[in-house]
Amino acid sequence: MQSDFFKPYNDLMTEAHIFCNHSTAKDWFYYYTNRTITNVLMDVEDQLAEVEWIEEHMWGYVYELNKSLEGYERYEMCKRVTDQANLLGQELSNMWVSLSKLNK
Repeated sequence: MQSDFFKPYNDLMTEAHIFCNHSTAKDWFYYYTNRTITNVLMDVEDQLAEVEWIEEHMWGYVYELNKSLEGYERYEMCKRVTDQANLLGQELSNMWVSLSKLNK
């Protein structure tokens, strides 16, 4: 069926649009994992490692999403996803810096 052929593409585009519409890393992380960043960061000794894990997880997700979108030659959406990832990555980096100051 023709509609089945486009389902993976439509799902990817929906996922990319959802990702790009998250205004903060907290929003994205909760949507993606159904956990809050605050809950993940409860253990003081592991806070920095958790922020790094969240950022690495996000970049892995973005890589796979862009790889799949490139298969459909949706380069403009890849750029949007990458730009959004850069914004969220900067927010996570700022969290890491703030936490590292608290751990001194």
